[in-house]
Amino acid sequence: MKVAPRNAFRLLLLIGAGLGAGVSPALADHLFQKTWEVRSYVYFTASPDAVAKLLPVGWQSAPIAMGPFKGANVALTFYDQLLTEDAGGKPGAATGRGAVLFVPARDPTSGAAGSMIVGGFASQPENVPGPYSVYSAATINMSRSYRTDNAGPTHVNEVWEVAASGDKLRLQVQYDRGPTVPMHVEPRNYSAARPSFYRVYKVDQLTKVVRSTPSEGDKADRIEFSASGPHLSAIFDGSEHLVAVASVPAYQREIWLPE
Repeated sequence: MKVAPRNAFRLLLLIGAGLGAGVSPALADHLFQKTWEVRSYVYFTASPDAVAKLLPVGWQSAPIAMGPFKGANVALTFYDQLLTEDAGGKPGAATGRGAVLFVPARDPTSGAAGSMIVGGFASQPENVPGPYSVYSAATINMSRSYRTDNAGPTHVNEVWEVAASGDKLRLQVQYDRGPTVPMHVEPRNYSAARPSFYRVYKVDQLTKVVRSTPSEGDKADRIEFSASGPHLSAIFDGSEHLVAVASVPAYQREIWLPE
């Protein structure tokens, strides 16, 4: 993973994010797409047996070892896509919202490591089953509001509601945004349906850790999360523990594919 190392906290964020291993540009030299998004991440420690069942044969769970997301073995990304462009800069039509379930994982035989995309939901039909062949069509409602009192902090209230074939997700986060941390990451993301397939993201983002149990940091006024349904209840059965929540108000990504 490539880091622009300005301080130790940023490095801990990067390692803790569980976003995947870095790769050499020679292994990912075909630009496919660019996207601009707003994202929220929610990290959990869930049953190791339940998490293992999400992974393809040969892959193992690799819980995050350090940083503000330490101990998390499964996570959800909620994304609000603002713009897409192809490699030539032509704007795309497929903008929308989604929720992606991923597991920090590794293949000890090949040495491959990164985020294994094990499931997800998409609001746009053209994004189903998606590049990782695991997304389901869903109704996704999202609201996000900002309020600033003169020179005071910006108050953020974000609510996500996802419904698909009996599965339901809900996330609400309220917090004062305050300073964010600029980061550059280059994660590798694999498909649980096709584990030999991966994409490399070259990302510049602003990150705000809203809550972190390992760091004993809690800047949130309110966090509510619920998940249910035939697929989600296998992981979120009430025994899971919330590790951290991170807000990414600015996320710019280049998607690279190996030649």
